[in-house]
Amino acid sequence: MMSVSTSVLIARILGMLYLSIAAGCLIRKDYFRDVLKAFSDNALLVYFSGFTALVCGGLLVHAHNIWEADWRVLVTVIGWIALFKGILLLACPGLMLRLTKVFLLLNPLLRLIPWVCAAIGILFAYFGFFA
Repeated sequence: MMSVSTSVLIARILGMLYLSIAAGCLIRKDYFRDVLKAFSDNALLVYFSGFTALVCGGLLVHAHNIWEADWRVLVTVIGWIALFKGILLLACPGLMLRLTKVFLLLNPLLRLIPWVCAAIGILFAYFGFFA
């Protein structure tokens, strides 16, 4: 049985992470687009990102694989997404780079990223620090 304190700790970390991403994107409007462009031009960055996503996702899934009908399932979902993303980045980097380039062409969607990250960050920060 997973302790609530572990879920709260992970929620605090994810809350700060997503709020930091949102702040960076809102302060500098082209930040996320620039990051995606640099990402797609650097094979080492793609590999390191895949490695990092796989390790972080694997650790989250291993330590927090909770499928109950409460907020903690969101931590589990983030873990599985990170794990799957890491596997794809390492096993199919060309596919992921093509998807990144398609995403860059959908410029209006890039404007939603900071707001989505802010919403996720606020949600995790609420459960991590206040609930």
